[in-house]
Amino acid sequence: MNGVKLSRTQATKAKLAGMLKGSHDIRLPVARGGFIGLSIELKYGKNKATEEQLKVAEWLEDEGYQVAFCWGWDAARVVIEKYLEQDDKRK
Repeated sequence: MNGVKLSRTQATKAKLAGMLKGSHDIRLPVARGGFIGLSIELKYGKNKATEEQLKVAEWLEDEGYQVAFCWGWDAARVVIEKYLEQDDKRK
């Protein structure tokens, strides 16, 4: 439901169900390169990250995630491929 405009009632229900405002579009829970996962926020055109998205990014980085903001799917694909090419440092 990221990016979807919700009514106040819908937003309250979503929050109670565990939705996090500013949550990123793609979360890959696969450890690589010393990270526990990859989180990507997709952007388009001149869109910029919101304050909530930046806070989520900081929180995820503190927890051990690699975080990327990508303008378009092609950029996200490159980030995902490079991330997955790294060794799993846990082994």
